[in-house]
Amino acid sequence: KVTSDQEELLIWGKKYLEKFGVKFLISAKGKSGKEMLGILVERYHRTREEEWKAAREALAEITKKRMIAHPLNGLRDDLE
Repeated sequence: KVTSDQEELLIWGKKYLEKFGVKFLISAKGKSGKEMLGILVERYHRTREEEWKAAREALAEITKKRMIAHPLNGLRDDLE
């Protein structure tokens, strides 16, 4: 069953996509739906320049967490 927070995330996610032309990026690990919704609404009200900076920072954080969780992710074996 879809919760009201999930419905709100979908609504605001669509608004964000319409405004900025890209999907909302956030490092979601460890965050509740309510927390992500609050961040999404806050970021929606930023300028394009502010939001592109925040999106780059979110992407870097996501990448860092993935690299820590899965170092090289088998890449070393593929190279040998």
